[in-house]
Amino acid sequence: MLTYWSPFDSEYQVNSYWIDRAFYHARAIALWDPQGKSVASLRRNRIVWWCCLLRDRVVSLALRRPYRIHEAKTTWPFVTEADFGLEVMFPKFTTAKTKRTMIDSFIWFCKLSDIIRDIAVFHEKKRFDREWSGGLVSSTTILAEEIQVSKFDTQLSDWKEEFLKSNGEYIKSVVPGSPKMPNYLLIICE
Repeated sequence: MLTYWSPFDSEYQVNSYWIDRAFYHARAIALWDPQGKSVASLRRNRIVWWCCLLRDRVVSLALRRPYRIHEAKTTWPFVTEADFGLEVMFPKFTTAKTKRTMIDSFIWFCKLSDIIRDIAVFHEKKRFDREWSGGLVSSTTILAEEIQVSKFDTQLSDWKEEFLKSNGEYIKSVVPGSPKMPNYLLIICE
């Protein structure tokens, strides 16, 4: 949450600082270690971990800093609706339908962030390779890159197709006061 806070100074990487702190604390308490933790605690930990990952990826991408992504790959499975426990059926600050929509959007955003992370890491690696190669790039290298880019395009298309199957009716019927997160996710994907 502190990555949204900005002190009154000229530090332009304040978001990255707070993300660094979040990962530092997550690692310090071994957030992913199931040793001696209850099922409910593990589920909460998974949500917190994915919040860290998601914020890290969004900030890195939005600020054009793919080299700042903390975790190239995560071993934790995606968050599920069950991880939110009773919050799904008995939300405190919103309706159950709205809560489900927001949870579903969060899960889909996590899935999209995995694809975006791979694209950002690929782009950063290729940019670095090109800048330091000092010569022309071979046609074999370009072909391999085109194949990888085609795979990314397919992954994004598949994500969008599945997302629309899941949320298409909701997106078409958005009324004032309802969550717009599904629409924003679609915009991010496109």
